[in-house]
Amino acid sequence: MSKSRKALFATAGLTCLALLAMGCYFAAFSPQTFRGPGDLYLLRYPRSWQATDTAGLVTFTPKDRLPGAAVSVTIVIAKAAAGWVDGFEKALSDAFGALGSDYRFLRQETVRLPGGEANTYAYTVVLDGTRRDNLVYVFEIGAQKAAVMTCSAPPGQEADLAKTCRDFAATFRSPAP
Repeated sequence: MSKSRKALFATAGLTCLALLAMGCYFAAFSPQTFRGPGDLYLLRYPRSWQATDTAGLVTFTPKDRLPGAAVSVTIVIAKAAAGWVDGFEKALSDAFGALGSDYRFLRQETVRLPGGEANTYAYTVVLDGTRRDNLVYVFEIGAQKAAVMTCSAPPGQEADLAKTCRDFAATFRSPAP
């Protein structure tokens, strides 16, 4: 076989291996799509995560981590009466106070995202002796509903918590297209 023919076969073989590797990469890392109940919202999440829907409470967790050991994301649809933004922090405080937990509100802000605007809240809470840092994104859905996305992590994972929550929030769309 000639040198040019060997080079052609080698190039074709390497091209096939590269295409196979790219296919495996995209299969492993391309995002999955989740549609919320009644198509009220849509978001994308990594293939390395799993979604569990329990009676409308949707929880996203990394497949390879133990529960409570990593960042988790939950989304629930809630009724949103007029003035809910002003009372949200107090409602959180009252709810955690009723549970006898150690709750500390950190900040609130409004952010612009590709899918629209969201109100964000940051707080820490200790429940049953376990501290979790939390970021909450609240997306209005129409006049009387909101999607409440809570990202939670154990202490020491603030950077991972912030990045994960931003990544999930950036893909949120309502209503689902």
